[in-house]
Amino acid sequence: MIEIRIHGRGGQGGVTLAKIMAAAQHREGLSVQAFGIYAAERSGAPLAAFLRYDDKPINNPNQIYEPRSPDRSRPDSDLSGNPFRPETRRE
Repeated sequence: MIEIRIHGRGGQGGVTLAKIMAAAQHREGLSVQAFGIYAAERSGAPLAAFLRYDDKPINNPNQIYEPRSPDRSRPDSDLSGNPFRPETRRE
């Protein structure tokens, strides 16, 4: 399963990007899941969008908390600073 997390600000197209990528994978015959999380629907508000796709059915309703780096030269690297995990959230 491929899991992608997109961070952005309202109005930048992060949720739209996740939906477009999901549509492209669905056209290829894969199972997809795409959704966004945002606190307030206003321009500039922080948001995260999530995308999963796989050749098998997807039964995971959770957010993506620990995506892996898309950089193939660093296959074991984590993307740190997840704002959705309480232990890494900055107040």
